[in-house]
Amino acid sequence: MRRSFAALLAVLAAISALAGCGTKKPGGAKTSDDGYTAEYVPEISRGDYNGASVTVMCRDPEMAWGEMAVISDEQSTAVLGDAAYRRNKRLENDYNVKLNFVTYNDETASGGSFYRTISDNLSAYDDICDICIPGIMDAATLASAGAFVDLSSGDVPHLDLEKPWWNKTLNDSMRILNRQYFAISDALLNDKLDTYVMFFNKTLFADSKLDAPYTLVDSGEWTIDAFAKIVKSYGSDLNGNGTPDYEDAYGLVGMIYDVFYVGSGITGAYLDEKTGLPAITPFSDKTDNIYGKVRDIVSGSRYNTYSIGQEPLFNNDINDTFRAAFDEKSLFMCGPLSFYFNIITEMTSDVGLLPCPKYDENQKEYRHRAGYTGSTAITVLTSVRDRERAGVMLEAFCAGAKNYVSPAFYDTLLTNRYAQDEESKRMISLVIDTEIFDLDQIFKWGTILERLQLSLSSGAGSVATLYARYAAAAEAKLRETIDSYSQLK
Repeated sequence: MRRSFAALLAVLAAISALAGCGTKKPGGAKTSDDGYTAEYVPEISRGDYNGASVTVMCRDPEMAWGEMAVISDEQSTAVLGDAAYRRNKRLENDYNVKLNFVTYNDETASGGSFYRTISDNLSAYDDICDICIPGIMDAATLASAGAFVDLSSGDVPHLDLEKPWWNKTLNDSMRILNRQYFAISDALLNDKLDTYVMFFNKTLFADSKLDAPYTLVDSGEWTIDAFAKIVKSYGSDLNGNGTPDYEDAYGLVGMIYDVFYVGSGITGAYLDEKTGLPAITPFSDKTDNIYGKVRDIVSGSRYNTYSIGQEPLFNNDINDTFRAAFDEKSLFMCGPLSFYFNIITEMTSDVGLLPCPKYDENQKEYRHRAGYTGSTAITVLTSVRDRERAGVMLEAFCAGAKNYVSPAFYDTLLTNRYAQDEESKRMISLVIDTEIFDLDQIFKWGTILERLQLSLSSGAGSVATLYARYAAAAEAKLRETIDSYSQLK
């Protein structure tokens, strides 16, 4: 979804500042001079670093995959830009430092100039930055090579990954050998924006006398089977040309269906919480059943589903193609949360948001695959000389994001302006609270779920045979990662 993120950045840059960005004051909360509530305060004292330059390396926010609330050179009328500016100025004033941002405008999500800069520095070992925020797939590769300090080891003083400005659930899911070489915090938004959800056409549901699925979600009955029943009951050749295209009506419009596995609690790899050892998820009857259910959805009637890429893009643009296939004529659209900003705002139909369906009613929680293509991660390079200062700056940077950036993102952008009904607002919280990473997709051991998706249309071999072949290759690469981690100090 690279072009979608680029369009998203352009949209958000033009949004005017909105009211209501504050958070409730708990006991002990402090209101800062700029009017923001300092609800979250790191347990570090203000210091004076005598105007020292603190360097942050990150993706260019104007480019695809760039984080939107890390950099702001001047006070902005855009909501997130203003929040980032106030957070950064507060940090500079409290610690007498000057934040210096070094940005990279790579066109790819991994393996670009940012990656090469860090990789080359493994041998040069220069003190090139205090805080480093690479793409998460680059972070995974570089961690194995020894580029980063274990953030949970105490080698970077003042960091407390148990604090609420760090995402403990996601971070724990990446603690290979119980080490935290890269982490997610409130300073980062891409893991959320690139998380896939299920949008539905409220206008068509009402016109078709269908009940909105919110009640199914709340009762725990929002399952793959319930979803499939609705999808398979809809779709038609609207233009009468006998060929499925974006001018027709569909039950589902999408392009990534690994979300049905993750939503069912299946990832390509998992982490043993006790040992910290990752493992490839073994094939099971459940895996086979999910594959069969998804295949039944995407390979049934030609008008059950429309997969982006099955024909040339409308206007040669992926966003326009999603809009053309979904707006006013299709029931569901599977896409990232960022669609709220760069696709749905230009639609005629009213749109609601749902979690991805569960496997069955016995499954206790909904699950959502946190975006890995667009996600970035917080790291500290092993070459950093002043780790004490880096720890102070990083903890204050992330705590400040909890006070400034998160209220702007959640309260204003997501819930007050874009979500079109109260139910969707609840669903947004449910989705973000149930994010998980698939280590296999981050580390690229076998990308098993992606490969299973590709096999849906080919129909080559049994799913058990395909899974076994993918898993065997993944096991070998996973072992290399474990060996690399084991050799790190």
